[in-house]
Amino acid sequence: MTTTNPTEKNPFDLPELSYWLSRFVAFKDALSCALVCKAWTADFLSAVWFQVDFDDHPQFAKLSPDIVAKHGHLIRIVKNAKTPAQVSVLNNAGVDSLRDLHIDPTASAIQHVQVYEIIYRNSFNLQHLHLFAATLSHNKEVYSTHYVSAPALLPSSGPTPLVSSKLKALSLKQLCLTHNSLVTILQGCPGLTELRLPYTDMVGTPTRSFQHTGVKVLGSTFKSLFHLPTTGPSLLSYFPQLTTLSTFNYGLGAVTVPSTVIKGEISRYCPQLTGYYLEDSVGTITREFLTKIASSVTEIGFLYNHISLDIIMAILLHQTTMKAVKHFDVQPGFDFAEKEDVIPVSDDFQESGRFLQLIPRCCSKLEEINLHGHEMDMDDVEMDEWVCKDLKILRLRVKGLDTKDKILKAIALWRAGYWRKRQEKAGAPEAFDEQASLDQSIEARVARHLVKFDKLWIVWLGIDFKIHPQFDYLSPDTIAKHGHLIKIVKNASAFTHAASLDHPCVNNLRALHIRTETSVVQHLFAHDIISRNSTFLQDLDLFAAVFAVDKQDSFAHYVSSPGLVLSPSTSLSGPLKLKTLRVENLCMTHDGLIAILESCPGLREVRLVNTDVIDLPTKSSQHKGVTFFAASLKSLFRSNTDTAPSLLSYFPNLRTLNVWNFDIRYTIPSAEMKDNIARYCPRLTGYQLEDITGAIAMEFLTNIARNIGQLVFRHNNMSIPMIGAILMHQESLKTIMHFNIQPDLDFEEDRVAPLSTHFRRYGNILQQIPRACSSLKIMDLHFLEMDMDDVERGRWVCKDLTTLRIRIKGLDTEEKIVRTIGLWRAGCRRRWQEKAMGFPEPETKEDKTDNSIEARVAHHLLKFDKLLSVWLGYKTWTTVYHQ
Repeated sequence: MTTTNPTEKNPFDLPELSYWLSRFVAFKDALSCALVCKAWTADFLSAVWFQVDFDDHPQFAKLSPDIVAKHGHLIRIVKNAKTPAQVSVLNNAGVDSLRDLHIDPTASAIQHVQVYEIIYRNSFNLQHLHLFAATLSHNKEVYSTHYVSAPALLPSSGPTPLVSSKLKALSLKQLCLTHNSLVTILQGCPGLTELRLPYTDMVGTPTRSFQHTGVKVLGSTFKSLFHLPTTGPSLLSYFPQLTTLSTFNYGLGAVTVPSTVIKGEISRYCPQLTGYYLEDSVGTITREFLTKIASSVTEIGFLYNHISLDIIMAILLHQTTMKAVKHFDVQPGFDFAEKEDVIPVSDDFQESGRFLQLIPRCCSKLEEINLHGHEMDMDDVEMDEWVCKDLKILRLRVKGLDTKDKILKAIALWRAGYWRKRQEKAGAPEAFDEQASLDQSIEARVARHLVKFDKLWIVWLGIDFKIHPQFDYLSPDTIAKHGHLIKIVKNASAFTHAASLDHPCVNNLRALHIRTETSVVQHLFAHDIISRNSTFLQDLDLFAAVFAVDKQDSFAHYVSSPGLVLSPSTSLSGPLKLKTLRVENLCMTHDGLIAILESCPGLREVRLVNTDVIDLPTKSSQHKGVTFFAASLKSLFRSNTDTAPSLLSYFPNLRTLNVWNFDIRYTIPSAEMKDNIARYCPRLTGYQLEDITGAIAMEFLTNIARNIGQLVFRHNNMSIPMIGAILMHQESLKTIMHFNIQPDLDFEEDRVAPLSTHFRRYGNILQQIPRACSSLKIMDLHFLEMDMDDVERGRWVCKDLTTLRIRIKGLDTEEKIVRTIGLWRAGCRRRWQEKAMGFPEPETKEDKTDNSIEARVAHHLLKFDKLLSVWLGYKTWTTVYHQ
């Protein structure tokens, strides 16, 4: 009897398997797999070329036309195509199968033409198209490049009639679109469901009408959507089946069109509209829509800082229909799926947070609650029943649930309780856990509350994997499952932090801030992490938490060889993407620094804070990309160049130098420093200078630097001699700033910042700077208070001023500052109307006679046509009405 053994087969020879594997591998793994064998090449090359994001892969713009022609048909998604080089490389006949395109057509006339050629070539396949102007222009109607070319968006087969487009979502940002072009697009795109026109102007008078029954979501400015009937048709008239509207009303104050007119247009044109996303400066638009305009609202989105008892009561007017209540991100760009950061709990409405409980207690049809910036108190939650039993998505914070451990425990208890509940419904005997029922911990209380909602499937409670001070050792299984999602790591200072991150699945970091010197093992962990992520790292910060005088004798204080640390795992990944490098309280050799510079061609910023660079180099090198360098005076300038070369010799294109000297014993002749700068960094014009007495700033200003364009110094070093030294550079100075007294000062904070008393008596002398420095564009002296009497005694000659941060005597409350900004913006609007339309908005009698401190400051600000950003002690304010 004979038997026949079946022929052995390699499972990886199955084409179906390699195809599905290619769908799930990371970019660099796909590159490696494409080289395994010819059979794999086709599948894995399609994964490599599937998406091109120029922000992530800028080197794509440098590919030859032959390579793009060969593989361009594999590209399906293009993001962030902004520059002429990026657009030019896409304008290739091989790139003909795009489904998603995100591109700027406005930079130049040739770029405009090329973009629409790309769109037309791919119009048979495009499903998502986002056209935008990367640079804001307030005169875009006079530029042909800002107009949308409707025919290019529609597929055509030569002389045959137009073929239906596959376009589903269209976004046009900061462009111009005629009404007739909009009709053309709508007629040619029957599958369109979402249209967004942020800051896009609708121009011209329509000569034809059309209604698109497929569009469900529309986004546009309030001004474009609602206006008096005599000024033209409403955009809403094109979309009779609209269900969701997103609109914003910035720069126009309160609603200017009567509520009855808006309500009439909505009921007339969009009777099915029930979802609203509303934004303005003060919350008026949200309250107007909820109380006077909208009916049977099912979905509402608004800014979190506009939550008030009025808004809550307005929401409750729609309690029988409301399905989703959410606020816009406290932190724009926050990704709940990747959990890259923790949104801080906002102070807005915390004290009256119990009133928010009225929403889930009254809105029985609620399916989504997204109030992730708000912290609820379980005492308030448990006082009454939530009636929203169909709840599916819940995002909020809970008081007391403030660590990673507590949140994970609450989620685990919820999952366990949900599983028991499902088993009991399936017929399993009821399991009573007496200990669990008696548990009154915050985790157990939250879990018991979540279990009440059978349909709940997404919960977010603010998990912190990276920046929480109690970051503990996570299990390898957890890291293996989620590690590839981590993009940013901050303050990894403990051994357990490094141990958790030293996992093969933590391989996609963009930014890393990690301590290396605690022990030899932690040092090795840290550098393994860097090496594994070097292909993607853009920002790297290595530090020792404590300054050590003898760090040169400690192995753990040395930055490891770049051959092991800062080289990508595969040469196919291209050059390293590192842009900024910061090394604090550590040591490195000159050869080590040179190797890092050579392996990182994209490096732009290097900071060596209390870091020793030792030994003689065995070779020389220059990095032409680094434009910012920071180091101590002792590291930069050596009295004996035979010991080691100046660090400046590595950076011939340096533009800005941050240097400090807190060792009063160390001095070096000014002539030698001047010679070093002239020899190695001839383009250096920006200086950030720090020491205890201000001597270093005086030395550079008077004896070393020439034609200074940027100057940053310590505020308590300001003196009359310092002002005299600054004026030696009055022809070239463009930026003057001082370092913050408060290192964590946030210019967006909702409180008036503190003042310094330094130099207050001689503040009038400060006026010599803006009166003499005609090239000045940025003046940031935010802790020094000026007197308007001093300001008004002379003329500021800095007519190109764009950014101003100062304090004014008498302008000392939020109300006064806000009024000042309002007067300045009103004046900017009048000036813009006069220049753009030929007639100004007339001043009121009160405007002409107002001599308050607010009016005086606003009048002074209006003298600077290019002024964009103003800080007077409370928030940073901008205006859209500039030249």
